[in-house]
Amino acid sequence: MPVDLDDLYASLARQADTVPLGGADSARRRGKQRRRTRSMIAAAAAVCLVGGGVAWVARPGPEQSPPASSTTLTEIGSPRSLGVRSPDDLPEVTMIVENIAYTGWREASGEVKISALDLRTGRPVWPTRSLGRLAGFENIVVVPGTLLVKVHVEAGRPRPAMHVFDTATGRQRPYITDPTEQTLVYGRGTLINKIGGTGRLWATDAATGRILWDETTTNVPVDRTIGMTITASGDDDRPPAAQVTYFSGNRILQADKKGQLMIRDAGTGKLLETRSAGSNAPEKLILHDYRIYSVQQEQPDRVQVIDLDGGPGGVIRLPAGREVQDLQPCGEDRVCVLDRSEDAPGRLTVYQGATRQKIWQVEAPKGATEVSSRKGRLLVGGSAVFSAGGKQLFRAEEEGRQYRWLDDQHLIDVPVWQSGPVVTVTVATGRKRVLGTLDQPIGSYCSIAPERLLCNEDGELRLYDISG
Repeated sequence: MPVDLDDLYASLARQADTVPLGGADSARRRGKQRRRTRSMIAAAAAVCLVGGGVAWVARPGPEQSPPASSTTLTEIGSPRSLGVRSPDDLPEVTMIVENIAYTGWREASGEVKISALDLRTGRPVWPTRSLGRLAGFENIVVVPGTLLVKVHVEAGRPRPAMHVFDTATGRQRPYITDPTEQTLVYGRGTLINKIGGTGRLWATDAATGRILWDETTTNVPVDRTIGMTITASGDDDRPPAAQVTYFSGNRILQADKKGQLMIRDAGTGKLLETRSAGSNAPEKLILHDYRIYSVQQEQPDRVQVIDLDGGPGGVIRLPAGREVQDLQPCGEDRVCVLDRSEDAPGRLTVYQGATRQKIWQVEAPKGATEVSSRKGRLLVGGSAVFSAGGKQLFRAEEEGRQYRWLDDQHLIDVPVWQSGPVVTVTVATGRKRVLGTLDQPIGSYCSIAPERLLCNEDGELRLYDISG
């Protein structure tokens, strides 16, 4: 099933744009931390099962426990080996675009490889490509017609570089870019924006490497750079470990370490105006529908709102003792705030940007740390879904299950680090369905498409049919 490009690029909106990318050492540290986190999640789920069955919470609603199923998911095509992996490297990264799964990884020998798999047939689109032995593998990103692979070169003094490939043929384009140590910003079409460590900002065409514009006069150290999202493209279904940020609007926002915000034209790089977010770089920062929302580490109980269209702006204040856990766009002129306190349940609140007024508020699932939107519906903590009006559509009853968006109407739960059933939920009704089981433990989060599941099982990529 084709993927709409607006939804594709919107899927990159919530990447690690708030944390500048480091070199190979920091990449390995992030990989270790990610594996420890996943291991703890899997261990916690295993404890719930071994300790006397799944913990049930009595709640009204249509949701019913799915019947047990021993049917193994149907595998499509043959397994594809990822080779012998180094435990210090980041996991493989897969991005699915228009029924093609692009995957990048690094083997223990140091060789970085990429592949493209047709999800309909399970056949390779082109033979696996090798980039040679490199100091590290970071991530892959797909823009129309172009596959970008971020790696680290020179083992003694690792530095990042971006290799570029044609998505149709797998052939390498005749140029390699240097993305520096800062976050990369990807726009619609083939525009790439690059941010240098000194604050220099420039843009190139992904297909040719041609420089579109170059801001050479800026000499302000930039803490981070983000792009503006617009309501039509504000949904989120990001691929794991894709360390990128995205813009769908015509503005780019840069923040320095002193809290100064520089608003630029995305098409030309021209500095339009400068605003202040406080005395330090914001801990959380988004730009949505021509409004800037920021949270300072020193003031975690308030969200500053800056209107770029000349409105008054203002502050969203939380009750004393509560802190913003997550901050995301979630509709036209709407922002979602997930907050918490030490002695009270977490809350999800939807505010109107223009007035900073609360539209609705609900109690968040226990332990929820993030919220994502899909066509106006909100998935909170991977376990509860609310409508655009605040009505609860689904809440998982089982402890330890983490659901993700499968498409606009369904959620999916895939076991991580253990075998078990793959379950879907129809959001509108809460009805569950077991599609089948994964008989072997998987090594990382599966990549999902509406009718396919691509998983790493013991160093092999396996493709499963989940069309039902």
